[in-house]
Amino acid sequence: MWEAFLHAYPEGFYANLAKVQLKKIAAEEARAAAAERARLAEQEKARLAAEGARQADIAKAAAAAKAAEEARVAAEKAQLIEREKAADAEKARLAEQEKARLVAERAKQVEQEKAAAAEQARLAAEKVAEEKKQQLAKVTPSAATDKPEPPQIDLPRALQAALRRVGCSTGAVNGIWDAGSQKALALFNRYAATKFRFGAASVEAFEAVKSRSGRVCPLICDQGYKADGNNCVRTSCPRGYRLDENECKKASNTPLSKDGELKTKRSAEPTPNGSCLSLSSLPACTAYCKRVASNSFEETACKKTQARLAMSNSCFRHLSTCDPTR
Repeated sequence: MWEAFLHAYPEGFYANLAKVQLKKIAAEEARAAAAERARLAEQEKARLAAEGARQADIAKAAAAAKAAEEARVAAEKAQLIEREKAADAEKARLAEQEKARLVAERAKQVEQEKAAAAEQARLAAEKVAEEKKQQLAKVTPSAATDKPEPPQIDLPRALQAALRRVGCSTGAVNGIWDAGSQKALALFNRYAATKFRFGAASVEAFEAVKSRSGRVCPLICDQGYKADGNNCVRTSCPRGYRLDENECKKASNTPLSKDGELKTKRSAEPTPNGSCLSLSSLPACTAYCKRVASNSFEETACKKTQARLAMSNSCFRHLSTCDPTR
């Protein structure tokens, strides 16, 4: 077995141990052979003595036995020496193994100490950073306390002003969200394609109107006037034509008024208690609207009259309480 190990691994620490073991086995075998030879010599000596052999043979046998004994003793000494060498080799192996274990443990301990030192340094750095943060918080006031509160605005008044700027309102900017203001926001919804509730002023509606830089609602002029940019100019028709719903149409035999409008029979101005349906001409309706704008009257009748007479823009404004979404 040891020969096969040395054949595979001829050099190295364990190869030396194998060689020591082989020498130990060889010494043991030599001792056994010497002992066997001594035993055989003694037997031969006894045989020769028993047989009465010659003195020379006995002396020779004695010398052989002595030599065999000396060889046995020498073999035992050699065996003892090889055992001591094997023990020394084993001690050296164990010492080397213990040394390697101690080196590994020391390296592990060093790594643990480095990790502990790094953790302590991290905790110390975090502590210093937290202390600096607390000191800075004590010295510098927070942004929340320094931030000024947003100014309070009169939302209805601001929305009225914005609607007036984009051409959707001609009413007063007084902060009272009345029917005229609702109508203005409804007009903005119509021409800006929005869907804001116009029952009350809202921040969303104000922001949407404020974001518009130019006119949104078209300019609506009174009867006999037409829009020219941001102004209303009087509409004039050439001879032989008359003004009909702000359009010049070919005149009939009916005489025209000085304003170019078709003369119609005016009904008597009604009393404030009269019906809107009793009006038969636009001027009478306009006068009636001016007188009863602050009074309540039948909504359905007013709407029918508006559709029938195609009232001017001024008449519509007076009838805002009758049809605020107009």
